[in-house]
Amino acid sequence: MEISFNDRRVDLIEEGIDLAVRMGDLDDSLSIAARRIYAQSSAICAAPAYLDAHGRPLSIEDLARHSLIGYGRDGTVHPWTVRHVDGRLEKFAPKARLVLGHGEPMLDAVLAGCGIVYLPTWLTADRIRRGELEMVLSDCLVENTVVHAIWPVTRNLAPKVRVVIDALIEHFAAPPWDAAWVPPDCRAR
Repeated sequence: MEISFNDRRVDLIEEGIDLAVRMGDLDDSLSIAARRIYAQSSAICAAPAYLDAHGRPLSIEDLARHSLIGYGRDGTVHPWTVRHVDGRLEKFAPKARLVLGHGEPMLDAVLAGCGIVYLPTWLTADRIRRGELEMVLSDCLVENTVVHAIWPVTRNLAPKVRVVIDALIEHFAAPPWDAAWVPPDCRAR
């Protein structure tokens, strides 16, 4: 088994790749099959020391007065999906002071007190649980990105590919990093 980790959108057929995990929207393609693995959840959070020094935003509008850390690529900062107090979701275009193209440096920056960030819970859950990060605006997570397993369409799916797809689906059916700390009143939203 050969595994490669990168954020590049690969051409499975041209590059001879049996299986990929793709986050976000899928392109329509007759040559690619897909199976939903799970929906990634994210949260807006900051270091408690940053919030103590700069205040805790109480509304989406308050975010404009804060240092924001954004995820960006190719000159584009990705929007955040923000939950209002009434449960309604809104896309928010952060005016980020710091833009990084990978989640781990974003986590390092928020832990260092550089501002407020929007990150997936698989990256932040332990830090929130330990009190190193604090959720901002809501204690409810937002499912913001669907994650799929994708593979080239063939008559017979190779058993090794089927085993990996099944294992991914089983593992991510109830992501332990979300289930262990989401407030009960958020589960129904």
